[in-house]
Amino acid sequence: ICVPLLVGDQVVGFLGFDFVRAEQVWAEETVTLLRVAADAITNVLARRRAEQALRESRERYRSLVETTSDWIWEVDADGVYTYVSPKVEDLLGYEPEEVVGKTPFDFMATEEARRVAAAVHPYFARREPFSHLKNLNLRKDGREVVLDTSGVPVFGEQGEFRGFRGIDRDITELRRAEEAVSRRLR
Repeated sequence: ICVPLLVGDQVVGFLGFDFVRAEQVWAEETVTLLRVAADAITNVLARRRAEQALRESRERYRSLVETTSDWIWEVDADGVYTYVSPKVEDLLGYEPEEVVGKTPFDFMATEEARRVAAAVHPYFARREPFSHLKNLNLRKDGREVVLDTSGVPVFGEQGEFRGFRGIDRDITELRRAEEAVSRRLR
């Protein structure tokens, strides 16, 4: 007797059982038992495939996040960092662990923090994406870095607002070049 192993609509194998006697009559209980065994095997195979696909997806995501020249971040509904990519060290001079638990405003001078908070507040209140918000940050060593920030709201399974995910791009050199051109044109 042979029972197909199905994952979805795809046959991934067969579960077979054989006797030496040529004219074996299979009892219904035996056939049912083989079908139950085949279902259990295909459930395990499907779970393993799903786990492998998840591992591969996570690895692709990790690789993209860790190799991009931009800083990827996530804040909760209160604006507190819950995740920052390793790129934060290059941009701000802080280890990711030093940034998680703080807000973006902790890395800005007081007046800049007020300005940026006022600009971001409506997006948080309306839970809408924002983009190209220029902001001046202070590195750990005290130097200034200009970032271009964009973010999208994140919602849970029941539609509850969970915070924002976003990206920061260092535009310090671009800003300096623009200022130099502007000075020459005056």
